[in-house]
Amino acid sequence: MSGLIGLVIGDACGFKALVMIGPRLTTLLWSTAPIMATVIAWFMLDEKLGWFHLLGIILTVGGIGWVVAERKFQNSNHFDLDDDHPDAGSLFKGVVLGLLAALGQAVGLVMSKHAMMNMGDELDAMPASFIRIIASAAIIWTYALFAGKMKSTLGSFKNVKAMAFSASGAIMGPFMGVWMSLIAVKMISAGVAATLNATTPILIIPAVVLYYKEKVTYRAWLGAILAVGGVIVLFVANDLTEMFAQ
Repeated sequence: MSGLIGLVIGDACGFKALVMIGPRLTTLLWSTAPIMATVIAWFMLDEKLGWFHLLGIILTVGGIGWVVAERKFQNSNHFDLDDDHPDAGSLFKGVVLGLLAALGQAVGLVMSKHAMMNMGDELDAMPASFIRIIASAAIIWTYALFAGKMKSTLGSFKNVKAMAFSASGAIMGPFMGVWMSLIAVKMISAGVAATLNATTPILIIPAVVLYYKEKVTYRAWLGAILAVGGVIVLFVANDLTEMFAQ
């Protein structure tokens, strides 16, 4: 179920939104996942975070949002697609899909932790990740079969360059990313883990500077500092809570 909601439905909505409204706005919407995960885990797992945890989440999400809102991409936020294009749609529809993608990530992460908690120490992050990926792959290929998309999907394998990029992305994202996220969510609260997972726009800044030689504005650096400060607060939240309790 976590694979269906997070990796199938969530990613499908996210990729659709990415094409419809562009990377900047889609990434901004994705950054709401930690807030959703915190609320869902509060009810599903009884994970009640302290005020310092909530402060850290707010600072991190705020910094991420500020960076993403300021970033300039070569493509516009809303691509000029023909009306008959399969990814054509309104800005409202794209925003809804982006929020559904964030919700899918949040629910999938919380359900994964719920599953590992039910299994106790018997289910580690690696087999849990394997189950999510296998289940998701089976669902996607079954859908492709019954939707009549099997031929076109298999035909895309002829594009060697696209397949190479897809394979690399699969290793770094659905494999390494999902695996590490499950390790994190098993050790810490779902809201905090989701917040750390959402720091991609911040972590990519050094790569943008070193690889693409882009100039990063002061606003982007300040947003990054704010987000990192929020992460630091998350890591010392328990100590701060004990300190003020005394």
